[in-house]
Amino acid sequence: MSKTLRNGRALSTRNGSTRNGSTRNGRVATANAVIKAFGGLMKTTRALRQSGNDVPFTTIDSWRRNGIPRWRWDALHEAAHRCGVHLPKDLTGKH
Repeated sequence: MSKTLRNGRALSTRNGSTRNGSTRNGRVATANAVIKAFGGLMKTTRALRQSGNDVPFTTIDSWRRNGIPRWRWDALHEAAHRCGVHLPKDLTGKH
């Protein structure tokens, strides 16, 4: 839900980010770093599937535009551990 202020100030969204995408940009950058750590979209998809999470390629592709949902982080950490992928410590999933 968006909120418009009459005096022209920034629009805010339900998650607390401004419409200019400041919070969203952080989530997208994190998603891109995670996908890169796995070696790309297909390797991320395979890693998640090998750890028992049937995540479609298109879902992971959408993370590059929208960020990774919080509820997917446990599966990502599990997949990274199983596949020997090192996720940098600053990728906590709390964006």
